[in-house]
Amino acid sequence: MSGRQAVIPAVVLFALFLVWPRGGTEGAPRGAEPVQKGVVVKSVVQCDSTEGGFYVLPRLDWAPHGAQRFIDLVDSGFFTNMTMFRVPPLGSNPIAQFGTSATPAYRNYLNAHSEISGQIRDDPDTELMGRYRQLKGHFGYGGSGENSRTYHMWVARAEFQTISKGLGGSIWDISVAETLPAGAVVKVVADVATPLTQARAVIFGRQPHPAASEGFTDVGPDFLDTVPQVGDMKPWGDGPDTGKMMADPTFSDPGTFPGTYLTEGYPKVGWFKWCRRVQAHVREAPPATS
Repeated sequence: MSGRQAVIPAVVLFALFLVWPRGGTEGAPRGAEPVQKGVVVKSVVQCDSTEGGFYVLPRLDWAPHGAQRFIDLVDSGFFTNMTMFRVPPLGSNPIAQFGTSATPAYRNYLNAHSEISGQIRDDPDTELMGRYRQLKGHFGYGGSGENSRTYHMWVARAEFQTISKGLGGSIWDISVAETLPAGAVVKVVADVATPLTQARAVIFGRQPHPAASEGFTDVGPDFLDTVPQVGDMKPWGDGPDTGKMMADPTFSDPGTFPGTYLTEGYPKVGWFKWCRRVQAHVREAPPATS
């Protein structure tokens, strides 16, 4: 240079500030923030089930499309009285599968809203640690090929690769969320309100979860240890027939759920009672004191 300092006008600096990528969140999907322990995280999911309560973190860094669909399903009330109808013997298949709503109005809502029920694109095929391992407590989708994921989901009762080398290797099999360990300290601040949660209130006529989470006990991924093994789905096993399940009017009535077909044929069947997305402070368990 000729002895003069190069000067960038303030207006140019301001323009650069507006467009310059910040913190790696540029282009992040809606509805969630990067997970940072010790801060308010919008996309902590609190769930209760017949086997106990737990918290889930959607992993947008592993699977932005799949995790966003998981968030949208939670917000819309998908997990309300959601039966785990496919739970094969653990030694043959480590999943607990679900996806058939007990609420006719919600099934109609799904069918009418492809943005939360239609096929979603496969997530980018990058080698991010964890997403292909499908550990105990991870959530994913029951896909059948490229770009085939919808809203039929599974949760892993054990690591896939310890059970079968044929599971978990495809792009549509990747994990999209993980259950927090029971030792994590989670302080719920407030529910997350979105247009989908407003639709949920209309569909169910009430909040599908207790206002103050009465009776909620966090057991972490251990809720999966006691999910009844009702068998593989037909025709591959002797588990519940989803067609007969939905045809049973007592299945669709909240007062008689899970219904005659399940209680008589599969009396130990397990289900999600509800899931909701909350703002919460999340910290690891404090060190043990002597």
